[in-house]
Amino acid sequence: MCAWTLFVVLAITGPGCGGEGPRGGSDDASVPLVATGVETVAPERVIAGQMLAITCVLVDAAGETFSLPEGTTAGLRFVPEGSVARQDDGSWIATRAGALEVACSVPSLGVIDDVPAIVEVVPGAPASTVARVTPDSITAGESFETRCDVFDAYGNLVVDATPTLRADPASEANTFEGTTGTFQRAGRFDVHCDLDGATSRGAELEVVPALPASLLISRVPEQPVYAIGQVIAIERLVADRFGNTITDARVPTVSAPEGQTLGDARFRYLADGRYTVTATVEPPTQDDAPLTATTEIVVDGNGPAIGCDAPLDGAILDIAPGSPITFRGSVSDLTGVTELRVGGTVVPVEADGTFTTEITTRYGINFVDVAAVDGNAREASRTCAFLVANAWAPDTDTLSDTIALRLAQEAFDDGSRSDGLDSLADILHTVLNSQGLRDTLHSSLLAANPLKPRSCDQRILRVCVLTTEVTYLDSEINGPNTASLTLVDGGLRANVHIENLRARVRIQGTLDSTGWVTFRSADVSLIFDTTLASGRPRVTVRPGSVNVTMGSISTDFSGLSGAIIDIVAGLFNGTVRNLISGVLRDWVTNNFDGILDGVLGGLDISSLGTSFSVPRLDGSGAIPLSFGVGFSSLGSAPARMLFGIGTRFSAPAAHARPTLGAPVQQGARILDASGSSAASVAVHEAVLTQALHALWRGGFFDATLGAGTLGGLPEGVSATMSTALPPVLVLRSDGRAELQLGAITMELTYPELFSEPVTITLGARASMAVALAGEDLAFSDFRIDELFFSTELTSLDAGTRDTIERFLGRLLQRVVSSALTDALPAIPIPTFTLPASLGVYGLPAGAQLGITSPTLATQPPHFVLRGGFAVR
Repeated sequence: MCAWTLFVVLAITGPGCGGEGPRGGSDDASVPLVATGVETVAPERVIAGQMLAITCVLVDAAGETFSLPEGTTAGLRFVPEGSVARQDDGSWIATRAGALEVACSVPSLGVIDDVPAIVEVVPGAPASTVARVTPDSITAGESFETRCDVFDAYGNLVVDATPTLRADPASEANTFEGTTGTFQRAGRFDVHCDLDGATSRGAELEVVPALPASLLISRVPEQPVYAIGQVIAIERLVADRFGNTITDARVPTVSAPEGQTLGDARFRYLADGRYTVTATVEPPTQDDAPLTATTEIVVDGNGPAIGCDAPLDGAILDIAPGSPITFRGSVSDLTGVTELRVGGTVVPVEADGTFTTEITTRYGINFVDVAAVDGNAREASRTCAFLVANAWAPDTDTLSDTIALRLAQEAFDDGSRSDGLDSLADILHTVLNSQGLRDTLHSSLLAANPLKPRSCDQRILRVCVLTTEVTYLDSEINGPNTASLTLVDGGLRANVHIENLRARVRIQGTLDSTGWVTFRSADVSLIFDTTLASGRPRVTVRPGSVNVTMGSISTDFSGLSGAIIDIVAGLFNGTVRNLISGVLRDWVTNNFDGILDGVLGGLDISSLGTSFSVPRLDGSGAIPLSFGVGFSSLGSAPARMLFGIGTRFSAPAAHARPTLGAPVQQGARILDASGSSAASVAVHEAVLTQALHALWRGGFFDATLGAGTLGGLPEGVSATMSTALPPVLVLRSDGRAELQLGAITMELTYPELFSEPVTITLGARASMAVALAGEDLAFSDFRIDELFFSTELTSLDAGTRDTIERFLGRLLQRVVSSALTDALPAIPIPTFTLPASLGVYGLPAGAQLGITSPTLATQPPHFVLRGGFAVR
């Protein structure tokens, strides 16, 4: 690779006797030295982003090579021109994969290398992924294909990467097999190709519901008997075979006998009787099956003695708790009514039988106790219940920040490497001291051979007296090597300290010898930004934060000294130092970035699984409850890193009662549970309310309970309950969990008390103590704090009322205990799963890092676990 067309006379000057000795090959300034060309020496193969170790050597007429004289500058020509980038230290890195031509020139000497060196540039580590889906819109149950393009930091396509497919939001009903996705849950999703250490640009996928496959209807308000003229709405719920709600289905609804129709599916009846309302889904339907549902409406002119008109019994109000409202009610028969009380306060009754009163609402289920007394002191009563909240969590949505994982500095680095795997720095320390760094350094230095091409380093009277070529042979990293992690604002600072990095080289030419060059130390420091991107935690290197400091060098060549050692030392203090510095920088940034991104991005909640079955109250089977999570926030500060996780619960619908979703208390849901522990988990009460709401949708609170289920009751006693409002859980300041139940209509069969079944309306606030059993919540010490019930009977004697209250207490204990215990069979504890890629370092791939030996405290509205941090 020499150009022989130019002849240059070099006037080589040097000091006289006692000086430094000749430079450029002569000790006589009168002796001209002719350079006829320049040769380019470059590695055959480099990775994109790696430094190009390029050496330019001059060639004389005899074909001997020699270094550039001091003060002479060589130029470099690259083809393609935009395939390299110059660094701040003057070195060049390759950026574009493919064949790169490199040619030296020395303009001051007029020589150019006409036969450039060819360098193969291969893509670097994966830095980003782009997903593409075909088609981008499907019907639930159909499949699509995903293409993943992976690129390095310079935009080069990486062909051998194997990303993992993921959808955001996640759903257990949406699965991937290879590159094929089959989605059953309807909605809009972002499909991502995940690789540890790489950012992701997702592809949007629309999934529309399939054909109608089921129809449910409910009466609103839900009452056993309706008054003449009362307006009754029919709520309809149409779903496909996967349970996706179809909002645009056409469902004509008719009544027989006919009543007054007040808009779509709203009726009013002006005569006593039984009316059958039928709803039918218009075709097409799944498998062309007819979808029809009916409900019976009983209208009685006498109607309920007391009516809840606004809010209706079982109403859901989307207002701020604490807001005042006007409660409106009515009594159907004014004859003989001497007094009407609302919540114990006497309220006047208008001539038309209506009454109003102002009440202040509270979060959760509100109860309004209404009692009317006649002239014989007989009392008729009615409890009206309605739900108040101004924040809701629909079953189809993920409620953000309901679970918070707080990791203190100790979880990232406890300063000890001898107490087991109990911090993320332990992982980095293990990887740093593995063979991986040495192997990477070894291959990079081998690829850079010769470190110094053969050239004449000293001439006397035009005769070369010292020729050297330096070739890398082997390397060692003897340590000790340490890695540390420190929390900073917005991320983590990593510090790597390496000691006794040694390279074995061979010097050939005038003399032949091998020896070692040792870098006393090398330090790499950098900051990783921790953010939430594309639905998962991401760890990326903060731009401009990487610093590498190489320590002093020493040499060990037996029998060599003087000029030859100076050549080696100069080489290792220059080009080779930069090369090793770049290798260390790239290895630490790529490996540590990938490891931290893989571990933190692998945060999961597996204690519950994606679904579990909850036994029904009456033992007639189980309700499949689906549980999903999604990351909602991530914040890092010097004291802690705080992960916010959202939750979602759903179950197959068993009724069509209207709902806005699970109610949620006002205020921030995420809790920064500070303290001295390495890890803490805060679970908002809304998680339990979400689970209870899903169970309510699945019909858990609609059941028939009798002596066989409740025990200790006379033969023939049973109660069929229908619950119009979703239950609400509140974690109280006394540490007890309160469950609110309301708008329960119950048909009670109690032969010893009544000859016919009796209708009872029921509501209650009950509470239980909370403790930790292992890592699960355990509930005990059941108490009824408030009980509201009324019957269709005008009055009850004291003995009958006491018997009913005891029965209702037994029933509520069964309902509340089962609901709290079964709705959340395990605490959702976030853990970090170690990626399979860490197995090559002897680390327990698949093991879970998380909170250990937890203790429970309540910090309403949160359950808080505090403990250590280690492999669980």
